[in-house]
Parts: sequence; structure tokens; C-alpha cells
Amino acid sequence: MLGWGAVFNLSSTGGRWQQSESTSHINVLELKAIWFGLKSFCDKLRDTHIRLRSDSSTAVAYINEMGSCKSPSCNAITCTIWN
Repeated sequence: MLGWGAVFNLSSTGGRWQQSESTSHINVLELKAIWFGLKSFCDKLRDTHIRLRSDSSTAVAYINEMGSCKSPSCNAITCTIWN
């Protein structure tokens, strides 16, 4: 619960959660970690497929379904990822 990390090929990135973020639900943090990883490694990619791997089945389900109505916070991050 201290920070996030992402790996792409042989590169890795990560960071610490801000104090206000660290109290968020784990699913929110998982989706934010995915978003930060995509921003770090795939910022210039367009019109391509990305294989995402995460140990959070909930985060993957939110992304695959392009959102859900169960958690407004998770849905907002998912919409950000897809846009």
C-alpha cells in the first residue's frame, strides 16, 4: 500500500502513493497503477493493441468491460484509461 510499479519489456517504473491516495480502496489503487504504467510506457502509441497483465482480476474486468456501475471511482479511472 506504499506505492505502485509497472514493467514493460526490460524497463520498469513506479512511485509512491500520495497520502490522500494511500487510503483509497485497493481496486482504485490497482486501476491507478495500470493508468500510470500506460502513461509511462505507452504515451505515444496510437491504434494498437496492448496486452495488460495484472494480479487484480477486478481491475482487468473493469478495463475489459470499459467500466461498470458498481464503483464510481473505479469507473472514472477506467474511463480515463479508455479515453
